[in-house]
Formats: sequence, structure tokens, C-alpha cells
Amino acid sequence: MKKVLLLIGLLLGCACGRQDTSHHYTSVEVQIIFEDSSSVRALEVMPGSLAFAGSGGRFGTIETATNRVRVSQQAYEGSFPEFRAVGHTDTDFFMLSAGDPALLYKTGDKG
Repeated sequence: MKKVLLLIGLLLGCACGRQDTSHHYTSVEVQIIFEDSSSVRALEVMPGSLAFAGSGGRFGTIETATNRVRVSQQAYEGSFPEFRAVGHTDTDFFMLSAGDPALLYKTGDKG
């Protein structure tokens, strides 16, 4: 039992050791790249771009090197999905909507 308590004490001592110091920033610069009336609810960092999706069925990408923005809108049976999650693999991009019905969109080779 003493060995267990000694081990726990040693682990707590190591875990509660040195704290990292915070960075002291004096200013922050914000650059607006894209402004729209939709509410972006999901972001995905991809190689060379940032993908987004949100309200009103709006989704798109921003190329990080050039800030080129591509935006589109997805409709489903006369209404626009409310996207809440996005993700990607090496070959596909996914968007998940909230609501009834919940919809999962997947792109193919052509986006």
C-alpha cells in the first residue's frame, strides 16, 4: 500500500510541476476574407484550403494561398439544409445537416 501511495504522490508531483507561461500578445489583426448572411456552423481544415458549411444550405471553400472563395447552396425538396458538421478524407468531402430529415452529403471524384 505504501508503494502505491508513493507512486500516486510521485505522479501528482510530476503532473503539478512547471506551468507553461502564456504568450503575451499586444495586438491581433483580423482580415475579412469572406462575408455572407449565412451562419457558418462547421469548419474543416484541408490541405491548401478551409471548407465551411452552415445555414441556408450554404457551403464552400477558401483557398489559403490566394484567398479565393467558392460558395454554393444545396437544396433538398424545396428547402435548404442547416449544416452542422463537415469532414473529409483523401478522396471525399462530407456535410451533415441537422433537422428532419438529417441528411449526409458526400462528394465524389468531381467535388
